[in-house]
Amino acid sequence: MLLVDAWAALVRGLDPPLLVAPTPSRSRTSAELALNVLNPFDLMPAAWETGDMPWYPEHDGERAAALSHAELVDWSSGVAIGWSGFVGSSTETLAQPAREIDSPRGVFEWGPLISAQRWHAAFHYRQVIAFLEEEAVWLPPGVVPLAELVTVDLPEDVF
Repeated sequence: MLLVDAWAALVRGLDPPLLVAPTPSRSRTSAELALNVLNPFDLMPAAWETGDMPWYPEHDGERAAALSHAELVDWSSGVAIGWSGFVGSSTETLAQPAREIDSPRGVFEWGPLISAQRWHAAFHYRQVIAFLEEEAVWLPPGVVPLAELVTVDLPEDVF
């Protein structure tokens, strides 16, 4: 299972009040973190084609607040399906790790961009899972513990 799929399952499984509750991650909500993590995966397939990734994470809070629960669930599920399809059908993506992608955050090489976003997704996923565990919330069906998904070197501190 890809981290993107795990995020979509998390968004789908959380009740709306939990999605908008502030977490210890700079008081961002799980909805904001989901948008922050999934937006690059939504943009990267087109960025692969065009070389341009219009990524503005500073607007994630506004976007999350504007989406209904159903819209966020649909969007995150669509991102997971789109990313999985892109990765599954495009062996070319791994063959050109030095391909440059331009974004408002600077120019990135494709390989390091993917690695950084994978780490970013794992980091915030762990934060949301820790938040839910701290709140004594049962993990929704389909939500996989981080340790079962990836081996990513994350810092010891969760928040």
